[in-house]
Amino acid sequence: MADAGWYEDAIIIDGLNASSNGPNVFDLMIKGGLTAVHVTHVSPYARLPDTMKSLALWKKWFRDHKEKIFQVYTTADIARAKKEKRLGVIIGWQDCTGIDDHLFNIALYAEMGIRFIQMTYNTANGIGTGCYDSFDAGLTDFGCEVVEELNARGIAVDLSHCSSKTASDAIRVAKKPVCYTHIAPTGLCDVPRNKSDEDLKLMAQNGGGYVGVSLHPFLLAKSNDSELDDYIDCIEYVNNLVGEDQIGIGTDFFEGVDMAKFAQTMTRRDKYHARVIGPPIPNTLRYPSEMPSIAALRNIVPALERRKWSEKRIRKLLGENFLAYLGRVWHA
Repeated sequence: MADAGWYEDAIIIDGLNASSNGPNVFDLMIKGGLTAVHVTHVSPYARLPDTMKSLALWKKWFRDHKEKIFQVYTTADIARAKKEKRLGVIIGWQDCTGIDDHLFNIALYAEMGIRFIQMTYNTANGIGTGCYDSFDAGLTDFGCEVVEELNARGIAVDLSHCSSKTASDAIRVAKKPVCYTHIAPTGLCDVPRNKSDEDLKLMAQNGGGYVGVSLHPFLLAKSNDSELDDYIDCIEYVNNLVGEDQIGIGTDFFEGVDMAKFAQTMTRRDKYHARVIGPPIPNTLRYPSEMPSIAALRNIVPALERRKWSEKRIRKLLGENFLAYLGRVWHA
């Protein structure tokens, strides 16, 4: 465990966490040293009624567990989370189904505190093409309108599960920087879900964006046999492509999730039930050694120090870059 004195005052943010949330998971996040976390508050493909039910549950959690957590609306809330030693929770989605094909619903969700929306989850929707589609048609005209409305409402545009052309189209249309909250590079593991050097460079060249590097095992070259150093290799690889000012952590942890079910349905079935997509993955998934849980997030620091990363670079990676990105895309 890291014992560097600076670590206690560092801003530490997980750019995407898809755990089965609740009080026990909040405790694990706090134990891992998180200042704030971007959570997927509702499963992809959920339409407006189920999305609203999930939001209502989260609002209840914020009331019932206010001694531990609170909802983040602005960048100032993240500073407050650090000061008050509570976990700041950023609410987001991993696809656009919840807007129910109506642009005016985006303003409603913005008022309720949705701060990230991903364009597609794996396969095509009315917005654009996903990373597992065999034909890459890119962003639709309606998708262009959605990007513009998200920019106008101060909601970050996430491209993590998008196809390459959907991502490049969104970058072209967007008036504010976009992000990949949880990816790994194809240069180290060539699977459709990962991002190419060209994809990552394009985002970086347009300036001000953010890339959260994931440690999900099926995105890493050694899968279940991955070690913490394999994850650090991913971080350094992406860092060399986008630079040290646009990179961070986006673990994509799945605490409290039935991984066998996840592997064979959520990951390998379009819309969780239809055609098989993507390469085979194990029925069980093991996160990299020294990182079995979000509670072990602190172990990243000594691993980076062994690679001779400076304190300044580590602080940027852990949360300062993410916070700076939020300042560029949110309204406050």
